[in-house]
Amino acid sequence: MAWVPGVRAFRHGFNPTYLECIVFRFIRSVGAACVLTSLAVALSACGGGSSNSSGSTGSTGSSGSTPSTAESSASGTITGFGSVIVEGVKYEDSGATVKVESDPSNPTTSTSTALRLGQQVEVKTTTSGVATSFNVVSEVFGRITSLATDGFVVAGQTVKVSTDPSAPTVFEGVSGLSGLATHDLVEVHGARNAANEIVATRVERKDASGQAIVRVQGSISGLDATARTFSLAGLQVNYASALRILPTGVTLANGQRVAVWSDTAATSTTLTAKSVVVKINAPQQNDVLRIAGLVRELNYAAKTFRLDTFDVDATNAVFVRGTINDLANGRRAAVKGTFTNGKLVASEVKYRLNQGDAMVQLTGAITDFVSTSSFKVRGVPVNASASAIVFTNGDVNSLANGVAVEIKGQSVDNAVLPTSVDFKTTAEGGVLPLAGTVRNYDSAAGTFDLSNLAVILTPSTTFLNSDGTTGQRADLANGSRVQLQGALAGGVYTATQLRYRNGPTLVVNQVGGLAYDVDATAGRFKLNGTVVQIDGSTVIIGELGSVTNGASIEVTGTVTDGVLVAATIKVNTP
Repeated sequence: MAWVPGVRAFRHGFNPTYLECIVFRFIRSVGAACVLTSLAVALSACGGGSSNSSGSTGSTGSSGSTPSTAESSASGTITGFGSVIVEGVKYEDSGATVKVESDPSNPTTSTSTALRLGQQVEVKTTTSGVATSFNVVSEVFGRITSLATDGFVVAGQTVKVSTDPSAPTVFEGVSGLSGLATHDLVEVHGARNAANEIVATRVERKDASGQAIVRVQGSISGLDATARTFSLAGLQVNYASALRILPTGVTLANGQRVAVWSDTAATSTTLTAKSVVVKINAPQQNDVLRIAGLVRELNYAAKTFRLDTFDVDATNAVFVRGTINDLANGRRAAVKGTFTNGKLVASEVKYRLNQGDAMVQLTGAITDFVSTSSFKVRGVPVNASASAIVFTNGDVNSLANGVAVEIKGQSVDNAVLPTSVDFKTTAEGGVLPLAGTVRNYDSAAGTFDLSNLAVILTPSTTFLNSDGTTGQRADLANGSRVQLQGALAGGVYTATQLRYRNGPTLVVNQVGGLAYDVDATAGRFKLNGTVVQIDGSTVIIGELGSVTNGASIEVTGTVTDGVLVAATIKVNTP
């Protein structure tokens, strides 16, 4: 990786731990005003967070219920972030690894920035419910060969856009089905219905100039071991020249769920496989699992069915948002149960019924802010222009890059439409560095507004000039740019120190987050919406080559004319 000549770097002998993300917001306006907001609670913007709410069998949507303490794995649709929410259950992801299965025989290691709304993921957890790994698994990746009014065909697989209001299809890179065309390169996530069609939870249109790889996941039928061919929902797969068939020593058989990869486009209805991976579920006896998908192969009399790759026995299950009489092929459900003698014995079956179950929760810092109708949280587009939104601890004017929020809403037309926006600061009594421009100053009462908080000065508040010398309270006025140290209690911020920040330069003690838009040649990247520049005096703590997109970074330095010139960069991602 090429960086600015003269950059100093050294290895630092620390074991990287989860960084409580300090969200940095820098807004340039008339007079080169700078606003710096450090919000300790916005740790989830860096891909982590804790699950602090209790689960409930009656909860719906992205309620944030915590997983069972005995749970060992889960699979389903990502329905929100802060931490990562899968089928309405939060999984703390601060220490989790992320892998993306393009070539299933050689998954790509990534970061939490690769996780997206609507993706299908496999989650491994500790016994306390903390995620140790996320595996992103699309159902098909390839070029569209034909379009219909309700879906399309790619690599021989029929894809249906979901009309289920409890699980609408999320689109990225395109506004919806009408924006797709034949030969578009797409990645599709979803579940198979009884007709072996993919009911999409996510469709992402990729760069058309990208590598024309094909990935298909499905169940083997029509196996011909002599000709070394089999069928995946109508796609004829020839694995005679496959370089890898995994796990090593496996014997292919009808009914096995496999992931097939090729770097050669499918010809008509035939695909020449380069790798075939048998998706073997190997839970241990009595492991507690959560899985979700569409009910298939229902035997109503026996109360058994297939969900994902598991045989489910629902004889003694508790049914949430419905009864056992509502079991039907094609019904979307999430099952919690114990793996016993090769099948999942369900303790709970929870239906997804209506739009209320499609509630999306996003917790993190705002990025890519254009207007109230166009910004992102955790990479998810948000449109907060509706008048009926309930705002807490702020209002619509508080929306800006770097502001930490918790959003709840519906995914509609490729964006989340919030029903509520809660501006996050920090826990009661927590130390909160804060910076911005003074508004509504009352010199007699010693109060003013800064960002979305009410600030109060006390007789013990100390004042400093920008150069660190003793400052004067009498210099404070509306429009003053200041940096505060203090704490939040009862919704009021009490300042223990006020430092004047004058001129176009702002010293940054520490900001953190995930790097993106990395330009290795120029020695530049972005962090929470701010350009960070590496120069000849920058000290790199960790591996210089690890300053890549998605790397967890801490930076100190000076903001000049809108660019943060780094004095030190600490790389937390190994």
